[in-house]
Amino acid sequence: TLAALLIIAIVISFVGLISYKPTIIGAYGQDTGTTILNITSTASIILTTSTVDFGEGYVNASFDSCTMNSSTGEKDSGCVNWVPPASGFILENDGNVNVSVTINSDTAATFIGGTNPAYKFRGINSEANSCPAGNLTSTWTSFTGVAQNLCSEGFRFESANDELEIKIQVTIPKDAPIADNSANVVFVATES
Repeated sequence: TLAALLIIAIVISFVGLISYKPTIIGAYGQDTGTTILNITSTASIILTTSTVDFGEGYVNASFDSCTMNSSTGEKDSGCVNWVPPASGFILENDGNVNVSVTINSDTAATFIGGTNPAYKFRGINSEANSCPAGNLTSTWTSFTGVAQNLCSEGFRFESANDELEIKIQVTIPKDAPIADNSANVVFVATES
């Protein structure tokens, strides 16, 4: 009987040992993933004011010419009926990089005609430091019929500093041909 009990105890111990499966605590797997995000540069400009319209009028016969400036309302006494516009072109950098900008339009002889016409532009920062000092063509400059620098480098894209006004000045001689004149003004931006 004692031997039988001993054999039963050995069998139970052996079965328990065979069926024992240890629990592993703290084991884990690990892997690594990747998030990809490509941010591209965009050199983009937009004219928020795209027309500079001096209206209609004529040169007083007592004067050789009439000179007008956009956005300042200035016109000389030789200008009859013309009303200079309240604004020049408003150019905004709506991209996400600083850009250089060129400007191009017809010559005064092509656009206006007559003896000694003038057709000029100049830029101003309508938002502070939009184009750094020294890079902006801020003096009256005649259109030449080829691309010219407006902001040679660094026209900013930050929303508080991304806007230029381009003023236009015209001088109409008294012998300019009677016509409905218009000239395209082309602005081109490249990343700087």
